[in-house]
Amino acid sequence: MKKPKEEFVDDGRVIADMDMPGVRKSIWDSSGVRINTPAQSSEKLPRRLDGEMPWTKKEMFYFYLGSVASVLLYGLIIFGGLALFLILWLR
Repeated sequence: MKKPKEEFVDDGRVIADMDMPGVRKSIWDSSGVRINTPAQSSEKLPRRLDGEMPWTKKEMFYFYLGSVASVLLYGLIIFGGLALFLILWLR
């Protein structure tokens, strides 16, 4: 006979805190605001950390350029491999 399962009750404990101070929550946040963890600040609104500067337009340009270049390189490898496979297979 099966035992009835106990209902799960969340007690709110944190096993592993995944918040890292100084890391943006989103790469699309262009304001440059980096958040504090609750342990560092009792404020509810995020604020800049001491000494942290927002990204410049040049840094953002190179960030997006690197992202696009990595996607294009990945696509070139995939489609190049597919083309090579088809050339060798149809021969």
